[in-house]
Amino acid sequence: MTIRRLVAVTLLLGACGNSGGTGGPDAGTGGTPSGGAGGAAGAPGAGGGGGNAGAGPGTGGAGAIAGAGGGGAGTIGGGAGGNATAGGGAGGGAGAGTGGAATAGRGGGAAAGRGGAAGGGAGAGGSASTSLGTWTQLASMPLGARQEHGVAAANGIVYVIGNYNFGATTNPDARRLEAYDPATGMWSTRAQIPFAADHPNVAAAGNGKLYILGAVGTTQSAEYDPATDTWTMKRNTPTQRAASAVAAIGNKVYIAGGAPGNNTAMFDASVRDFTAYDVTTDMFEILEQIPGPGRNHGPGAAVDGIFYIIGGRTGGPTDGLQNRVDAYDPVAKQWSSRAAMPRARGGCSAGVISGGQIVVVGGEGNAVSANANRVFPETDVYDPVANTWRTLAPMRTPRHGMGAAGVGNTLYVPGGATAQGGGTAVAILEAFTL
Repeated sequence: MTIRRLVAVTLLLGACGNSGGTGGPDAGTGGTPSGGAGGAAGAPGAGGGGGNAGAGPGTGGAGAIAGAGGGGAGTIGGGAGGNATAGGGAGGGAGAGTGGAATAGRGGGAAAGRGGAAGGGAGAGGSASTSLGTWTQLASMPLGARQEHGVAAANGIVYVIGNYNFGATTNPDARRLEAYDPATGMWSTRAQIPFAADHPNVAAAGNGKLYILGAVGTTQSAEYDPATDTWTMKRNTPTQRAASAVAAIGNKVYIAGGAPGNNTAMFDASVRDFTAYDVTTDMFEILEQIPGPGRNHGPGAAVDGIFYIIGGRTGGPTDGLQNRVDAYDPVAKQWSSRAAMPRARGGCSAGVISGGQIVVVGGEGNAVSANANRVFPETDVYDPVANTWRTLAPMRTPRHGMGAAGVGNTLYVPGGATAQGGGTAVAILEAFTL
């Protein structure tokens, strides 16, 4: 057995290989099969397949890894490993793509290398080592359900701002402000917003204060100071729009797109307007319009000094759903196109977590065949440095019309509606941790 393992290790270092060797024999009770030898030097080939572990503490044999070749020029292909059975055998795996050698620990599933495909199944009690993230249900909002609100995080506290107003300008529920402290798991009620904030354009700036810059049916703006629990009215927005993509870079808040009007005449004509609000001077700057169509209900995010507008829609819940991602560089004052989101959707939410990852969740406008309530359960994560997307663990409770904010490596997602449109709002708070 020791000699066969040394041969396999030697072949890992070969420059290239012919067709892979055969897999090792299956183990009997408690036995340990060995992986097949990789191919000899020559044309590219695959590593050998591992044996299947029998009952008992056997370990599935890992296939040998071919040299340069195997999965194509300049790549590394791992041989298929054995499938674990009850008793603690390790699941083998096949790697593919750059760095794609698969590994597996005792009782665990195979972990794919960078660019590699996931390997074999896990043994009893094992789990795949590639993380899809975790959704957790936390304490619900004490004042009840809400949707079409804003969410922002300042100094480690998550703030939930406003509510769907249903056209009632005096609805006190649209002036709600609640705060959640992740450190204590407790909610608190804060000072009421000076005006009804339905689909508000919300962000937390670098000065630690929150800003509402327009909402449904209003151009009013206000600043909230968490230290004093007070609101101060600010300069009105240049144009009235709501459900815009909003994010702050330092002490400037960027507002992209959105839709004018009130809830009875909203979303018929989304706009391409793009402005920056300077919180230190209380002044708005009109910037170059966003690329592509005017759109609303597409979240905004900012990472490393770049502003992003993600997805959205051109009108109502199913109109002109977008998967495009546009990035704005405030220094160069230029827009650029980035990798498209895996699925087109509007009414979704986004936040930035540790490492500058943008997490996009939920949304509405889904096909009935995919979700009877026409909402999206997906969690998609964008890496701005690599310009790549990946889809991770779906939401526990698929929703739309909610905000989201990141604190550390966790995205907090309060409220929202469980079916397309209004009327199914919830008070829950769920968090996604990567």
